[in-house]
Amino acid sequence: MRLRDPKEMLLIMAKITLALVGAIVMTALAILVLPFSDFSPQTPGRVVQVGVFYAAWALLIFRLVFGEYIPREAFKTSES
Repeated sequence: MRLRDPKEMLLIMAKITLALVGAIVMTALAILVLPFSDFSPQTPGRVVQVGVFYAAWALLIFRLVFGEYIPREAFKTSES
């Protein structure tokens, strides 16, 4: 992805930050809704917490930066 000017870079950074905040909010909601009470390391609650965070962050970054959840260009093979 080539950036043309600083304004475009600022817009992409804002989208990444928004995705991070959205992932934090979704993780907080998952913690409140799911019946886990122990979030210390190496427990099922922590596994779910970390999994929800990274999955939400990845999906939101794809959606905000590329405009779709999984970019179609990711599956294209190089044409030689």
